[in-house]
Formats: sequence, structure tokens, C-alpha cells
Amino acid sequence: MSRTYEQLIPRRLRDPFEKALAMDTGYVLGFSDRTFADFFFEELNIDTSVSSLFDGRGTSKAKRLRSFIENAPASAVAKALCAFRKSRTGIPLRSHVSE
Repeated sequence: MSRTYEQLIPRRLRDPFEKALAMDTGYVLGFSDRTFADFFFEELNIDTSVSSLFDGRGTSKAKRLRSFIENAPASAVAKALCAFRKSRTGIPLRSHVSE
């Protein structure tokens, strides 16, 4: 029995995780469809257009990443998250302080 994204990442960790990857607008770190696909192919040798790992939640990059986290082996998820962290370096987190 597979676990859902919500079961794998509890709410108290999910919100900061999704903010770090800028997933609130349906994107992931501002990737376009092409750069999201390129990222997974270059980092994990996975073709997002044919892999069922990305199916089930919808077509936005954030929903496809949630599906990947649910469906992929833990080692692939860990590798992807490490690569996302490296690609995020230099991208400032959005401020929670209102001006």
C-alpha cells in the first residue's frame, strides 16, 4: 500500500518544504515545463513525459512533483530533492515580513 504525499510529509514540515521550493503557485522554483523536464532528465535520467511517476495529481509542476514524491523510490526522491536544493542556491526565500 503506497502512502500519499500528505502522509509522507506531515503538515508542519510540508508548508516550509513547499515554500522553499516556491510551490504555492503551481510551479517549482520557477521552472517552466521544459526546464522541469530537463531537470529530471539531467539529474535523474527520467523522462517526465513518459514516466508514470508524475501522474495522478494534475499537470502543474507542483502537482507533478507531489506525484513523484508519492510514486518514486525513496532514493530517487532524495536525489531529486538534493538536486533541487543545489539549484535553489542563490534564490532568496520570500520574506514573511510585510513592509
